[in-house]
Amino acid sequence: MTVEEVYNEIKEIKRTKGWNNVDFLYAFNIVLERNLKGKNISELDIEKFIEPNGFAEKIAKETTIKRSQLRKFFNEVKELKQKIVEIKPDENLKPDIRIRVTALIPKLAYASGRKTIDKNFYEFMKLLLLKLKDGKRKDFEAFDHIFEAIIAYHTYHHPKEE
Repeated sequence: MTVEEVYNEIKEIKRTKGWNNVDFLYAFNIVLERNLKGKNISELDIEKFIEPNGFAEKIAKETTIKRSQLRKFFNEVKELKQKIVEIKPDENLKPDIRIRVTALIPKLAYASGRKTIDKNFYEFMKLLLLKLKDGKRKDFEAFDHIFEAIIAYHTYHHPKEE
């Protein structure tokens, strides 16, 4: 799925459903869910997510997320990353790691309920995390690249005010 294909698909969704002012991430979630059916996260074109003007930058630029919430989830992902180093790339995630991945979903839901993260960002992360919990180390690494890119672009587009 190329950036252009996704944007065209989003335009088509907006046109057919009559959504003129639909949130990019809401429409992107529909496209991503369709493209992930029967696939793992590692099968996505990660470069299209992390490159400049890619999906991660668009998500970071247009989504309302408190910096502290991003850091909080990023720290949890970093802890998980340290635990998977001994797993081979094609090996399934261990049960304790799968539980910790799944446990991130209600934490994101809580943050969304408190309005510290955008509801569509919650849906985006939930989609990836549900795919990730049954995945392999290489899927976690792909998720990590996407999430790190979102954080980097969010910091770029929403710098800390002095």
